[in-house]
Amino acid sequence: GLADSTVFPLRAIGPPDEHGNQPHHYWPFSTSDLYNWHTQHAKFSDNPRDLINLLETVLFTHQPTWDDCQQLLQILFTTEERERIQNEARKFVPGDNGQPTTNTDIINTSFPLSQPNWDFNTAEDKERLRVYRQALLQHVHEDVWPKLKALYESGPSPKPHRYQPGDWVFVLRYLQKNLEPPWKGPYVTVLTTPTALKVDGIASWIHYTHVCPTDPHIILKDFIPSWQVSKDNNNPLKLRFKCS
Repeated sequence: GLADSTVFPLRAIGPPDEHGNQPHHYWPFSTSDLYNWHTQHAKFSDNPRDLINLLETVLFTHQPTWDDCQQLLQILFTTEERERIQNEARKFVPGDNGQPTTNTDIINTSFPLSQPNWDFNTAEDKERLRVYRQALLQHVHEDVWPKLKALYESGPSPKPHRYQPGDWVFVLRYLQKNLEPPWKGPYVTVLTTPTALKVDGIASWIHYTHVCPTDPHIILKDFIPSWQVSKDNNNPLKLRFKCS
C-alpha cells in the first residue's frame, strides 16, 4: 500500500543553484506499489472517495513526473475515465492571472497530452509539473462530487462556498501562541471541494469557515492585529495581552 512506499520518484539532492534549479534523483514507481494501489483500492465508480484520497496523497507526496502520472491514471481509472480526466483537466490550467485560461498555447504547454520531455531539474519545468498535477487533481475533485452526492441522500447537499483555485486567503490559526495574530498568511488556493480548501504551504485541507479572502498586493486593515493590554486580576505585577 501507500504506507509501504519508501522511494519517491523525485528526490532533491543538494541545494538549488543561483537560478533556482534544483537537482533531483529519479526513481520510477515500483511494480509492487503500482500493484498494491491497483488491487487494494476500490474502483472510481464504486468508491470515488477512496481513490481520490489515494491519488491526492501520491500527487502531493511523491511528486510524480508526467510519465508517472500516466501510469497512475492507467492503473486507477478505466479508459473512458482517463480520457475524460485528461481532456477536462485542461480546463483548469491557470493563466497569468491565476484563473483558468482558454489560451490554447498555455494549455498545451502546461497540460500536454503527449510526452513533453520536461526536465524536472529546472525550476521552470518543475513548476510545469506542479501545474499539471494540480489541474489533474482539480478535475478529479470536480468529477467526484456528483458521484458522492448519491451517498448523502439523507441530508442536504453541501452549500458551495465562494473560493476558487487562485484565490488568496488568510487561514485561522488552530493554536494561537502568545503575541501571535489569529490569522496567518496570505496563502494561494490550489484546490477546492464544496466544503474545504487546500492552499499552497499547508499540507492538510482547511474548512472554508476557517479562511478569509484577501488581496496579496495590499494590506487589509481588517487583518492588522489589534492588541489590548489589561492587568491580571490575581497578580497586579502581571499584564495580559489579547489580540483581536
